[in-house]
Amino acid sequence: MQGLLDFADAEVVQDVVRQMRLNPDVQGIIVDVDPRWYLAWQLYSRVGEGSKLWCEFLRGLSDSKSISDFPVWWILQIHSVLGYGLTPPPDFSFHPPGWNGASQSRGQKGPFIIKIILYPGSKMNFSVPQLPYPVVKEMRPPARLAASPRGGNELNSISENGTLGLILSSSSGANYAVSAAHCFQKGDMVDVTDKTGSRQQLGTVVDASKLIPVPAGTLANPFSTPKLYQEEDSAIIEVFGAVSPVPHKIEKIGMVDYVATRGELHTRDYVEFYGMASHLSSGEIGGLAVTYDLQHGSSVYCFEKIFEMRPCSIPYVQVAQNISPVQLGDSGAAIVGYTKNDCGWWGNVLGTDSFMGYATYSEHTYARAARNLPAGASLTLSLGQGAVV
Repeated sequence: MQGLLDFADAEVVQDVVRQMRLNPDVQGIIVDVDPRWYLAWQLYSRVGEGSKLWCEFLRGLSDSKSISDFPVWWILQIHSVLGYGLTPPPDFSFHPPGWNGASQSRGQKGPFIIKIILYPGSKMNFSVPQLPYPVVKEMRPPARLAASPRGGNELNSISENGTLGLILSSSSGANYAVSAAHCFQKGDMVDVTDKTGSRQQLGTVVDASKLIPVPAGTLANPFSTPKLYQEEDSAIIEVFGAVSPVPHKIEKIGMVDYVATRGELHTRDYVEFYGMASHLSSGEIGGLAVTYDLQHGSSVYCFEKIFEMRPCSIPYVQVAQNISPVQLGDSGAAIVGYTKNDCGWWGNVLGTDSFMGYATYSEHTYARAARNLPAGASLTLSLGQGAVV
């Protein structure tokens, strides 16, 4: 996500945020990798600019607004050339030959697009800033924090709201469970249902992110004082000594080998989680939400720099089912991703709408857990490279 994080901090994107967040119809601003650029990068690295397939791609780029407008026979041909499996991180410095002429009519400068996300029924005829990047308007249902509205307990659930994400062990011998802050408050006693269906006390919430709702009748201004935006949604539960959990293991997934940093995540990476409502669910990393509103009860909370978890697309081409991989009750579930040899903890479920899930980064939760250890103790699960704790 590092390329998108850097782009989100650019003045051109911050200007869009300043202008668009004054519109009450706007629920969020997302930056993403343009699927046309992504396909160009993958295709060029495999076939080169002199190939018939590359020339057909440039012609299609001139005639199509999106990859989904390309002929089906051409999409299938692309699959036979590019194949499936793990792909390397995108090289955002790559500039495809012939890109300017094929995409100039839409103001394309680089690999990114900016999305203005609107509430249902919003007016679409307002003007957007003229930028050297495509700016598109997209209407989505209101997003909600993914706590359970119905209560009850299921396998791997905590209390009556969310999901047990992961158990972290420490060098002091203490264990800490992680989940979502919007499900708990500091000092709460937390119960869990085990595999036999019996309910037992798990532990006490020793720390939780403080979530600040947007005051009623006002808009979420990212530059307000006090700051209304939050990037973290972490609850840390100190597990009672009488409980004997298996650290670093996730139901139906297995052992987690390391904690990923934000820079190690990439758009279109395959991810999985095990949630109270969805059970084993999968998807892929989508765009970066520079700012996004999520509802919870009668309150609205505005988050910044969270990431989308969307349904898996066809490799290289974003043609996804419009069904969110996240359901209400999955809050706090640990999201994992894979390298060639390891399973990493990449994030935690935050919210959902009908089409998309939203998630926070594992390194923030890991850092909060580390701050609650006894003096001299450390967490036994290692952190990836480049993290700021």
